Amino acid sequence: MKKNTLLYIIPACIILLTSCSKELSYEGEYDVKSYYNGVDPRQNLVFFSQPFAEIIIPFIGTTSIGAEVEASMLIATTRPVEKDNRFALEVLKSDDIALAGYQTREFIGVDKVKIAESTCVIPAGMGKTTAKLSVNMEGLKINSLLPVRLVKEESSVFFPSTNRGLQLLTFKDEQVITLKNQVFEKAVTLTSKETIVSGGTKIDLSVLSSLKLKEGYTVNLVRADEVAKDYPGRLKDYQLAPDNMFPKFDAKSLDEVNVVDFSFELKGLNQFTEAKKIYMPMKIVIFDKDGKNIELLKNKADVLIQLDIDVSKMVLTTEELTTALSKEGWSITASKRPNLAPYLIDGINSREWYGSGEDVTVTLDMKGERRIDGVMLENTSPYPSPTGYTIYVSNDGVKWEKVSNKILASTKKVTIKSLETINAHYMRFSLSFGSYGYLTEITVYGK
Repeated sequence: MKKNTLLYIIPACIILLTSCSKELSYEGEYDVKSYYNGVDPRQNLVFFSQPFAEIIIPFIGTTSIGAEVEASMLIATTRPVEKDNRFALEVLKSDDIALAGYQTREFIGVDKVKIAESTCVIPAGMGKTTAKLSVNMEGLKINSLLPVRLVKEESSVFFPSTNRGLQLLTFKDEQVITLKNQVFEKAVTLTSKETIVSGGTKIDLSVLSSLKLKEGYTVNLVRADEVAKDYPGRLKDYQLAPDNMFPKFDAKSLDEVNVVDFSFELKGLNQFTEAKKIYMPMKIVIFDKDGKNIELLKNKADVLIQLDIDVSKMVLTTEELTTALSKEGWSITASKRPNLAPYLIDGINSREWYGSGEDVTVTLDMKGERRIDGVMLENTSPYPSPTGYTIYVSNDGVKWEKVSNKILASTKKVTIKSLETINAHYMRFSLSFGSYGYLTEITVYGK
């Protein structure tokens, strides 16, 4: 990576840990009786004001972006100094005994660090200063640790504190590249006249960049069958989509942009003639100017499209249905709160039925075979409506035919029309809810 690309200067985010001592320790280092003409040595200590810090730096996956990052460390003394006092900063090696509890971490070597010597001075009359160092970001890994220790200069009258003379800098990542959406779930309804896709056929997919890069990176959206292995539960009962459904893109530049659009329209849906669940696994791939693949973090590049395809004779509509059937003599039952079910066909909007949970059904007996042109389900109460409706019909109340896939709607009035002739004696509504849902009336249209 070029050294003159970018210089990121990111202030350290200091995090105090409760396990840190609030006392400035000197035990074992100083002779209280003879040191500094009998003055208590705690009056002559230099220390890091806050010994733990996180520095947030830009990454693409596990690759750091830019040339250098600067870190600032607040240094203080237990009293103002009479004249300029120098101190030194030492980058510890990973085998230092002070780092015994951090051996599982990745350490930044001294060869990666430049210390601004001009900042290692506490000016006369002051009791604090800000020391600075810079770290070469090339090859830097996420959560790398940089341990820095205060060292006494020979001319200084201040001694480093035993327990606060060590600063641990942790380099955390801020991912530059993210996806606007990663998982898309759509219900596809196959009818005798058309194919209807919930929310439309467009897959709205964009790659977002929090920085305007100048590094020659490119990005592409590609098919990636291996993505499926990370989603075994989600993809249960799903089959891989046919090849002709996967879009193909040319790589696009990431330079000087914040959004790269990879939106596309679903195609090939007309090849299906029966109910099926399919998925399309894809992923974002990024390359540097030399063509090297820059991997994003695990699952952060994944794109998963799930299509629940079903054959339906009834669909959601905004059309007004015309001929409502008389409900005189009809009966109705419900799997939950059956005592309230008759309110759904009594024509009185001030009385309602409500349900909650899963596998809740309402079954309507129309006391004879009827031609069903559509149905309207209303909720005039101030409470939420059901969120999903699946419709079945039967002529004997034993064998049921599914005539709609799950229709997602949570409005106060849901109108569903028939696309072809449906004749039935019974109708059954399988309902789903957010937490609970109310209905006040069910009206069937037809002849």
